[in-house]
Amino acid sequence: MFGELPIPAIPGIPRTSRRMGPAISVKYPCIPSPVDISFQKISGLSRTLKTTSINEGGENMRNYHLAGKIEHGSLVLERGVMTPTPLTLQFERQFCGEYPSYLNVIIMLLDNSNVPVTSWFINNALPVSWQSGDLDANSNAILINRLELRYQNMRMMPGIKA
Repeated sequence: MFGELPIPAIPGIPRTSRRMGPAISVKYPCIPSPVDISFQKISGLSRTLKTTSINEGGENMRNYHLAGKIEHGSLVLERGVMTPTPLTLQFERQFCGEYPSYLNVIIMLLDNSNVPVTSWFINNALPVSWQSGDLDANSNAILINRLELRYQNMRMMPGIKA
C-alpha cells in the first residue's frame, strides 16, 4: 500500500525485521530521562522564520524580504495517565512555585523494530501547561495527560545509517 522503503543493511539485524510502515503509525518515545517514553501523540515540532517585507520606492512589481527571528512552536506531549515519572515530577515542581527549570528533550521516531529513523533534540524547554482529560464515570475512555513545553531551539538528527 505504501510501497517498500529502501532498507540499509545493518550487521546483525535481518532486513525483514526492519520494515517500516507509514511514519504516523510508529512509536514516539520522548526521553528527558530514560523513564519517560512512549507518548501517544507529540505535536509542535515546528520553526518559522519571520521576515520583514520592504517595498522599493516606485517599484510595484516586487518586494524584498529580510530574514528576522526564528520562532518555535509549543511542544505538546500526550499519553495516558501513569505512575509519576521524572518529567511529570518536573511539571509538578514547576507549578508548585519552584524556580523555573529548563529541560533538554530528545524525541525519537522509531520503526517497528524500535530502531531510530530520525530524532529531534529540543533545547531549553520550559514546562508551561499540564492538562488532564475529563473524569467521566459514564465514559469508557482512557484518561489522557497533556504536557506542553515552550522551547528555545530544535535540531533534527538523522537515524541509524548503514
